[in-house]
Amino acid sequence: AIANRTRVVFQSTFYHTMTDGSLCGPVIDDASLVGLRKKTAGRRLLL
Repeated sequence: AIANRTRVVFQSTFYHTMTDGSLCGPVIDDASLVGLRKKTAGRRLLL
């Protein structure tokens, strides 16, 4: 991360929103954020 705070977004077609606004879907229990050398490519999340 290049700042004190970095936003990480999880995208999945298996998530859906409940009537109270909470998300339901798969549980992620082991994730790593790995930086790439190309600045234009951003960062990738490996699950």
